[in-house]
Amino acid sequence: MKNEKTIRKRAAGFSLLECVIAIVIVAVGLLAVAALSAVAIQGENFAFSSTQATILASGKVEELKVGTLTNGGSLTTNATGYSDTPNIYFFRRWQIADGPAGTKEITVAVVPQAASDKVRTTQIKTLVR
Repeated sequence: MKNEKTIRKRAAGFSLLECVIAIVIVAVGLLAVAALSAVAIQGENFAFSSTQATILASGKVEELKVGTLTNGGSLTTNATGYSDTPNIYFFRRWQIADGPAGTKEITVAVVPQAASDKVRTTQIKTLVR
C-alpha cells in the first residue's frame, strides 16, 4: 500500500529538471519569433520604399506625357530641368530622346538619396507620340 502512494506522489507533479527544459524550449521559440519579426519588418520597409519609388516614377511619366518634350537629361546625374527631389528619400531623373517613327522615348529613374539604402534604382521607360 505504501508503495502505491509513493508512486502516485512522484507522478503527480513536474520535477525541476522538466521545468527548466520546458523554459529553455519556450525561450528558444520566443527568440525565433522575435528574429522572424525583425526580418518581416525589414521586408515591409523594403516593399514600401520600392512601391513609393514606382509611384514616383510613373507619376513623372504621366506628368511628362502632357507637357512639351524636349530631348535631353541624364539618368546618372542631376541635370537642370531633367531632375527633381520629390521627397527626402529619392532623387528623380529623366531622359527624353527621339524614338522610332516620330515618337519620343521617356525614361524616368528614381534613385535613393542614401547610398546605404537597400532600395535599388527604379526605372520606367515608355514611348509617347
